[in-house]
Amino acid sequence: MAKFLERNPKNRYLVFVVSEIRTGGYETGHWRPLWENFIIAEKFKHNEYTGQRFATYFWRTTDGQEIDLVEERDGRFYPTEFKWNPKKGNVTIPRKFRDEYNPETFNVVTPENYLDWLEI
Repeated sequence: MAKFLERNPKNRYLVFVVSEIRTGGYETGHWRPLWENFIIAEKFKHNEYTGQRFATYFWRTTDGQEIDLVEERDGRFYPTEFKWNPKKGNVTIPRKFRDEYNPETFNVVTPENYLDWLEI
C-alpha cells in the first residue's frame, strides 16, 4: 500500500490551501486547483467538527493515474475524485486502484453535489 498512498500531514492542509490560492486559479483563471483545495479543506473541517477521524491519502501511480482523496475507515478505502466541471463528472475509478483496494464506493464531487457529499 505504501507505494501508492501518501498520508496527508496533520494540520498541513491550511498552508497548502493558502499557497495554492496565491499561485493557482485566482491569478491564472484556472479554477480546478482552487476547487480541489477548497473541497478538501471543507471535508477536513467537517470531519473535525463531527469528531470523525479517518486516515486520508492522495493516490497516484507512476503512470499518472490518480485519485484526489482516499479516506480509510474501518480498514476500507473510500476514494473521491473532485471535478470543477460537472459535465466531466462521469469518471470511472482507475483499474489499478480498484484491483488493489476493492473499494465499496467511488465518489465524484462537483460544485453541484458537494453539499450532499459533505452531509450538510
